[in-house]
Amino acid sequence: MKDFFISYAGPDRNWAEWIAWHLEETGYTTVLQAWDFVPGSNFVLEMSDAEIQTNKTIAVLSASYVQRPFTRSEWSAAFARDPAGENRRLIPVRVAEFQLEGLLAQIVYVDLVGLDEAKAREVLLAGLGRDGSKRAVPQSPPRFPGGVIHSVKRPQSYPGSHLEVGGKKSLRRFVHAKVTTHGLLDSELSGNPYASSFDMTDSQVVDSSEKIFTFFWLPNAEVLRSRQSSVFTPAAAICALNPAAAARTFNRLLGPYRKSFLEVAPGKMRNEEKEHILASMAVALQDSFVAAVTIPPILCGSDRSTPAFVYQVMIDLFLFPLLGMHRKIGFVQFHLRLASVGKCDPIVLKLVKRSAKAFYQKRDATSVEFAEREEEGKTLIRMARLFAWAVGHFYNSGDTKWVTLLEQNFDHDKGSSRLEEPMP
Repeated sequence: MKDFFISYAGPDRNWAEWIAWHLEETGYTTVLQAWDFVPGSNFVLEMSDAEIQTNKTIAVLSASYVQRPFTRSEWSAAFARDPAGENRRLIPVRVAEFQLEGLLAQIVYVDLVGLDEAKAREVLLAGLGRDGSKRAVPQSPPRFPGGVIHSVKRPQSYPGSHLEVGGKKSLRRFVHAKVTTHGLLDSELSGNPYASSFDMTDSQVVDSSEKIFTFFWLPNAEVLRSRQSSVFTPAAAICALNPAAAARTFNRLLGPYRKSFLEVAPGKMRNEEKEHILASMAVALQDSFVAAVTIPPILCGSDRSTPAFVYQVMIDLFLFPLLGMHRKIGFVQFHLRLASVGKCDPIVLKLVKRSAKAFYQKRDATSVEFAEREEEGKTLIRMARLFAWAVGHFYNSGDTKWVTLLEQNFDHDKGSSRLEEPMP
């Protein structure tokens, strides 16, 4: 029997790995989906075996955790084994600020919210004492000399760290990834891509930077239904400090290519058109952050006739990290503008609103609307579509041309872009 099964939601993978690493380095044994469930295995059976073959279950508590049906079944199974809590079969560990309700609210939890890493480790290990006491577990317990030392790669960063708005190197303004079961890589979202966009010593600029607009493009339901099982499904988001200014700059730079941008599908544009349009987008979005991903078919499910599940996966594994990143940076308002996905519009709207509320609970702190209501919204959604196409083309065909072009333009210093404005 192993000591702990660590139950967590996908967006909290960093927390789960941080907890597991420190437990194992202290001498405990753990079962963790990210480390122990191999590709091709039956997810449900693996979860069942993990719960049965461990002494205790650690529930990594966050707003996303309590919303997931799978995590609910995991902690409830542990609770059923020890409803009175006499053997501490279920140990909740809270890692995010949110309102805990229902049965879980009645169980005393280990609280890591707001702690620095050293204190969080101390509190975690004290709360998981083998005898149920609040004693601190020794940091370097003796190991059997003839045994295999179980060690895992140390996490790169502490998940609870508050991100500095200034002083640290800014995050790249354009990132792309192939999303896995663990979500968009948090290592890509561990800095502040806006640090160089404003002077943090200027109070007026700081106030104006508290609001971010995100333009979220997802393929429509008809596209999802028609896709082959071997094709990665792309999605993209543009996070802009000033979307109206970005749209104006982009439209000014488009020149004779405006008609192609508005009327021609990305895959049918001529190469010279794509080159100019992508370069124009990089210039226009110099104060913005762009993320584009592809979702592998195994995460999209086998039944494409019901795309609601695919949208849920995309929102959980792509939008959730974006929301968390901006909340940590310090944005107090997060406004989402969505691409229409046809008949699934109401479903996507509901899913996105629920996700946004998990991070922005105050009144008027968030809004979710379809981009077609605003002219700049339509422009930025079309831009996001082209980003999605370029990244999808890269992961589906291996052609690096368009992603390389984007990276080169986004990495180029502000004010010295390669792009020349078209003649009026």
